[in-house]
This record gives sequence, structure tokens and C-alpha cells, in this order.
Amino acid sequence: MGEPKQEDLRFFDSQGQETPISEPDWTENEETRARRKIDSSVLPLLYLGLLVFQLDRMNLASALTGGFAKDIGVNQDTINLGNQLMFLGIVILEIPSNMLLQKIGPRKYISGQVVLFGFVATMQVFLVDRKGFLASRMMLGLAEAGYIPGACYTLSTWYTKKELAKRIAILLVLW
Repeated sequence: MGEPKQEDLRFFDSQGQETPISEPDWTENEETRARRKIDSSVLPLLYLGLLVFQLDRMNLASALTGGFAKDIGVNQDTINLGNQLMFLGIVILEIPSNMLLQKIGPRKYISGQVVLFGFVATMQVFLVDRKGFLASRMMLGLAEAGYIPGACYTLSTWYTKKELAKRIAILLVLW
């Protein structure tokens, strides 16, 4: 079957009216410069969010080596339950989170999400008992829900299909 020819392609606007296909009014050099600018701004910001995302998850392991479980009076079973509650929170809000992302837009939503899960993780400093620990892990999961698919969606708004796979790979390899 092969690739469609330019004259075979037809585009329609939101009302279903056919719209003419126009050639881009920028040069290949301008497009390369724009892509590099996006690479140097969007990718680092999403990576920074992934870094906060990962720090939220790793801080529990660090706290456990410092005697955190004993300080709040929990055992390994409770720690495991807390981790499972975090993943349950992610599963519960994964799809609604990304529906909200599309409604609000990536710029505001992902920024707010990173601030929220950073705040929840920071508030874990004040935990004193089992209930607080379990609640904070669940809240962390709810706050983190949809970040990775949301980051991929955000990249899809900036890059073509050909460029997208490479950018997602770069983001996830750095993670």
C-alpha cells in the first residue's frame, strides 16, 4: 500500500470542512533550532519532576535505615502495606489524573502535581504513628498518579511522531 502521496491527503477542520494543505513557512534550520530549544527546556523540566517523583519513593528506604520504623512504632508488614497503599492510590487516579491533565493543560497540571507530591513527601517528616504513615503513603500515591503518562502526553504535544519515541526514551533512561 505504501505512504500516501501529498495530493491524496485531505485535512478537515473541527466543523468537518476540508482545509487546504499549505507548505511550512519556515526553513529546516529554523525547525532544528526550535527543536533544540524545546529539548533544552521541556525535557529538563520533566526530568526534574521525575527526580522529585523518585526522591519521594526513595526517602522511605533512607528513613528506614535511620530507625524510622521504630520511631513511629511500625513493623515491616506495615511498611509493606504503606507501599501497597501508595500503588493503590496510583492505580485509582491514573486515568482520572490524565483526563484532568488534558482538561487543564500540561503546564499547569504537571507543575501543580510536582508541587503536590513534593509537599506530601515533605510532610512525612511529621509522622508519629501507623495511621499517619499509611495515610501519607496513600496520599503520595494519589498525588503521583498519572505523572509518567502525563509527561509522555506532554512530550507528544511538542514533538512529531518520529521525534517522540526518542524523547520519551531519553526521559526514561535518565530516570
